[in-house]
Amino acid sequence: MNILKPIKLLIGNSLLKKELKGISRTKKFYSLGMAESIGIVYEYKDEEEFKVIEQLIGQLHDEKKKIKVMVYIKNAKMLAYIPQRLTVDYVRPNEVDWFYRPDSTYVRDFIKSHFHILIDLNYNRCFPLNYIVAKSNAYYKVGIFNEESKEQLDMLLKLDVQNGLAYMVREMLRYLRSIHSFDSKKF
Repeated sequence: MNILKPIKLLIGNSLLKKELKGISRTKKFYSLGMAESIGIVYEYKDEEEFKVIEQLIGQLHDEKKKIKVMVYIKNAKMLAYIPQRLTVDYVRPNEVDWFYRPDSTYVRDFIKSHFHILIDLNYNRCFPLNYIVAKSNAYYKVGIFNEESKEQLDMLLKLDVQNGLAYMVREMLRYLRSIHSFDSKKF
């Protein structure tokens, strides 16, 4: 392990907090039924888990949702083995700065997008994805409960990550289907 990594992450988190002070975002509840656009963030682990993401994309497309997925991939060589989709963009290690902040055209576009719902499936707390979620202009951010996530997400679900990604996706969708949408600038 890189002995500088904890220091770089600490500085990266500090810089992120400073960047967030000047940012305001419109918050609005959206149920899955009312949402038209959905952003998803996920750290690539293996092919089996990625199939869960592909199934989620297919399911949401069947429901006529506009989908955009941002995946962090630790090794760019792995891209040769992953099926490419128009709805999926990848953040590679060479696209993050020294403090692990991602920077590319598609990352900036993802952050600027006003998704009705942003689903954070970053259960390993990969900092480049945390950064994207924190800076996202999404109206309603949903993810797995974690002390670090409390400031970034609007709905936090206590889910046991040991049950697997398919379980987490199923539970998030269940909650998003059960809430009722209403207009609110603050909640």
